[in-house]
Amino acid sequence: MRADRVIKLPVFRTMFCPVAQKEWKCCICKKPVDIGRRYIHYFDRRVHEIKDYRFHMECFSIVEAYCKERKRTSFTPVTVRKWAMNKFCENCPNECTLHRCKRIESAIKVILKKTRKST
Repeated sequence: MRADRVIKLPVFRTMFCPVAQKEWKCCICKKPVDIGRRYIHYFDRRVHEIKDYRFHMECFSIVEAYCKERKRTSFTPVTVRKWAMNKFCENCPNECTLHRCKRIESAIKVILKKTRKST
């Protein structure tokens, strides 16, 4: 294909908080987002790829903590999930698989406070 015929798409990142009209699967905890509940719809379009993820409102704070601690602007659910399992669930006696427990919530708050103070 000739170079003058290549169309470059704009790069943008958007997040929506719609109400679920059908059941979606959360990319972090792998549990369904129930119909009628608000969720985060993350849409990231780059030059050669489109990322389209859906998260529970509570699970998205895990993504925020990952991005703040690792100082990243982009992510994939697989890397966030691996990071969270190592960070929060490694020494945990419960078999919750990233279910929002008090332990995870308090750890996320600590991470977000640390990064706010350092910036």
